[in-house]
Amino acid sequence: MKKLAQHLSNLWPELLAGFNKHIQDKWVQLYEETFSEWKKGKKTQEVTKAVSLVWSSYLKKRLKSIGLLVIEGNGFDFEWEGVLIECKLSLSDKEGWLGNGFKKVSWHLLIKIKYDENGLIQGSFVCLVPLSECKSKWSKSSEDTNYSSLKLLSVDQDKIITVVGYFKKNPIYLKPLFV
Repeated sequence: MKKLAQHLSNLWPELLAGFNKHIQDKWVQLYEETFSEWKKGKKTQEVTKAVSLVWSSYLKKRLKSIGLLVIEGNGFDFEWEGVLIECKLSLSDKEGWLGNGFKKVSWHLLIKIKYDENGLIQGSFVCLVPLSECKSKWSKSSEDTNYSSLKLLSVDQDKIITVVGYFKKNPIYLKPLFV
């Protein structure tokens, strides 16, 4: 996984620049209004859902260049040298990620992006996490919702491969810091 982390780290600036150009060129065509107009009054989850669809399509197409294969199923999105990987995107600067209640594979590619009012990425955080080796776990979904959440515990920091950004180690949780 360290090899994958290095590939991602090297490719990341190009991915962000390309995505920002993609958003600038395509958002208005797709939604018939600017990102800032479209976003008004929407909750973070709504924005994440829309951006996530565009981001995922964009990311999947480009990650093939480093050998990350798109193989989607319940609980995984990619395969790297025979290892299945779940990918989660968050547009929040808080500690956690949201997901569906499906059981997920051990390895996770966790991404956070911070964007401006025009939908352009201004900062990001990326890490690879082997959850089966960590105390951090997805929460259980409830009867009312199929959503679960994941916050990375500070005790797991030595097991996590940080690709882009840094962690602030708090007493209980790790807080991702953007670069």
